[in-house]
Amino acid sequence: MGVRVLLVSDVRLYREGLQRALFGAEEIDLVGVASATQAVDVALTLVPAVVVLAMALAESCSVTRHLARVCKASKAVVFGVREVEAEVIAGLRAGIAGFVTREGSLADLLDAIQAASRGELYCSPNIAHLLFQRIAAATFVSETLDPIDGLTAREKQILGLLMQGMSNKMISRCLGIGVPTAKNHVHSIFAKLGVHGRAEAISVLYRQGSPTLALGMGA
Repeated sequence: MGVRVLLVSDVRLYREGLQRALFGAEEIDLVGVASATQAVDVALTLVPAVVVLAMALAESCSVTRHLARVCKASKAVVFGVREVEAEVIAGLRAGIAGFVTREGSLADLLDAIQAASRGELYCSPNIAHLLFQRIAAATFVSETLDPIDGLTAREKQILGLLMQGMSNKMISRCLGIGVPTAKNHVHSIFAKLGVHGRAEAISVLYRQGSPTLALGMGA
């Protein structure tokens, strides 16, 4: 028994050509052919493991999002995509599991179908390179940001007092604010730093090399 596949396209030439190609492919069970407007209803009836989308990426994303809501067992593979980072990212966010480029062959499409049926992401080497670059850039930005950059001026001021060992009550007296207000500021600081206590907050700052006395002691 092959992978159950539903072919979706609004272009008759694509439908007929890919239908013939997939019908004779080993380990593929082509269970149906549909247009974009029919795709979700047909998928609900036939429950394919993989839906092959031979259409514009925007339409493919729309169909994939609908499938994710009503037919979660079906994975989407899009055929004929461009190797453009923004378009690939949009497809990933929509839930597309396989990307076969405009230069892709029938063998590439069959590999994408098999990979999607196993729950794996399939893409060309060029697309993989784009994604790795995106991940590397995001990691670099994350690692180089100072953790206190997201704090307000008041929160930086209170953090400076925390690092001097002051309690919430002492902070409230020092700044002339209520204890509940001081407590709320402290909780906000911990949330923004991604920590659960004073010692952990100080540890984060030391690991990042953030200054302690230059946090800003003015109002």
